[in-house]
Amino acid sequence: MKKVDICECNFVLGTEKVKDELEKSNDFEVEVHGCLGHCGECCETPFVLLDGEFVSSDSAENLIEEIKK
Repeated sequence: MKKVDICECNFVLGTEKVKDELEKSNDFEVEVHGCLGHCGECCETPFVLLDGEFVSSDSAENLIEEIKK
């Protein structure tokens, strides 16, 4: 199972949609945090930490695809 950490401040860029989509799968453990310490990136692009690795994309839809690879 892959661990996905999401910053709730990044929801405005679409990561709430990412959270909702990934929670439908048994392949991911999704955890929402108040801050993940990537504030510069957080205000510019949708991102998650996937097993501790920073993963971002230009849209929530593309981020979901990156995570599922």
